[in-house]
Amino acid sequence: MKRHIEIELPLGMTYIPGRYLQVLPTNGSENVERALTYFGLDKDDSIIIKKVSGHVRAQFPTDASVNAQQVFQCYIELNAPASRSQMKEYRSSHLQSSGSSTIRCCDRCQL
Repeated sequence: MKRHIEIELPLGMTYIPGRYLQVLPTNGSENVERALTYFGLDKDDSIIIKKVSGHVRAQFPTDASVNAQQVFQCYIELNAPASRSQMKEYRSSHLQSSGSSTIRCCDRCQL
């Protein structure tokens, strides 16, 4: 199903028909701050995301120094629910480091 969408470009930006236009949402500052804090990063820190051979092409910059805040704000979806495989990985890594058999993510639930 095709749809017709009109987008007003920011002043000074041009578009040439036939080229692609990528529209990237941004995460709210509260979620970005929470993610930065979780990983022990400051908004001005630079990070390098290593590309893993054999994996699909990443939708974010790899193998180059990038601003941590920009990565969490523009490249990673922070509002989507975690998948089962992500939760398994999270649980596995946290159980190994804590030595506990349960993980409490908040006052209402346990993993």
